[in-house]
Amino acid sequence: MAFVNEDINTPERIREFDAFNLISPITGKPPERWKWTVDRERGFYLISFGGGALEIPRIFALVGPNGVIEIRGDRHAQGRYADRSVQIEWQISAVRIPRSLASQATVLMSILREALTAHGTHFNSEPVKSVQISLPRPTFV
Repeated sequence: MAFVNEDINTPERIREFDAFNLISPITGKPPERWKWTVDRERGFYLISFGGGALEIPRIFALVGPNGVIEIRGDRHAQGRYADRSVQIEWQISAVRIPRSLASQATVLMSILREALTAHGTHFNSEPVKSVQISLPRPTFV
């Protein structure tokens, strides 16, 4: 199974989301529960903490079976939604991987690419024609 975008709108999904006990570094509160990009077969969830305005980068958590990876970066998009010609360019500035997952870094960075590609634009990949992703070397925390 590949990553798909889902609404977090059923009791099961709400419980699943809440069980992560995430806190946004932007607000100091749990992130908004609205959508995520998920690969249930492998157990990975891309969750938005917000950002993307003014000086605040977009911040995400990639929650996996063994930990949470924090991602910060900027997204630029051009094209038209109506004719499905949106081209997205991600400039990721930071990827923070738990030190305990350092041996899996290459695989995790690949999974992150998949998740960001599937995320599309605001958890919608239908209008997206292409996605380019620039990733830095991860930092181990």
